[in-house]
Amino acid sequence: MKVMVARYIYFILFIFLLPFVSADNTKVLICLSSNASKYHSGYCRGMKRCTHAEMWVTKSEAKLMGRTPCLYCY
Repeated sequence: MKVMVARYIYFILFIFLLPFVSADNTKVLICLSSNASKYHSGYCRGMKRCTHAEMWVTKSEAKLMGRTPCLYCY
């Protein structure tokens, strides 16, 4: 019974705190080309044209680099 109550409390806290959690710490994929300007949620069709190295960074780091969301995967 105590476990059930604890899970219910965690669920309620999660629902109320979810809007305050920033999604900028999620990992995104970028192409390290000088012409690349997008970030991707993973290996989408927008990354097929990347002939340079690829790197996983946080979304906030990608935005600081001047990258914008990919039109295919976001």
